[in-house]
Amino acid sequence: MELEEYFPLRVQNWWAYATDDGSISLQIVDMQNVGGDDCFVMEASFDGESVQKEFYFLDPVGIWLYKRDFGETNFSYEPPYPVLMAPLEQNRSWSWSGKCGYSLVDVSLRVEGEDRVEVPGGAFVSLRISMEQWTPYEQILCTRWFAPGIGMVKEESTFNNMTFRALLEDFSVDS
Repeated sequence: MELEEYFPLRVQNWWAYATDDGSISLQIVDMQNVGGDDCFVMEASFDGESVQKEFYFLDPVGIWLYKRDFGETNFSYEPPYPVLMAPLEQNRSWSWSGKCGYSLVDVSLRVEGEDRVEVPGGAFVSLRISMEQWTPYEQILCTRWFAPGIGMVKEESTFNNMTFRALLEDFSVDS
């Protein structure tokens, strides 16, 4: 399967998620050149208020996160961070070491397998991808489920003794 089937990058695609603390929506709002590459701009809103923008680049090898903007604060990933890498098949793993802003970050990702996931937005056969991230200040453990033709349908993360969960409620995807 193509990477873009699991992370559909098209302007106007959007996803709405329920969390324990409110609702999060993600929408591809624009294309913008970053470092000579045309990136998709994904805006994240929490309870209707814009909180960040992420800049993704797609090529045949991967989907790369270039930077995050939090209003006045911006973090570039040096080198760009591989969110998904081809081929997406069970036991495929990849890692990344680099800088996010001023912090050194190490990340390991792995395609764990396929699950049937039920969320408020429906039931989906999804790829389960685990991530471990280390910085000098924290460790983040995250599992995300991606359904073909839809994108991320579920996320469970643990960091700083806190747990975060997002469940897909609704979406509009033109893949």
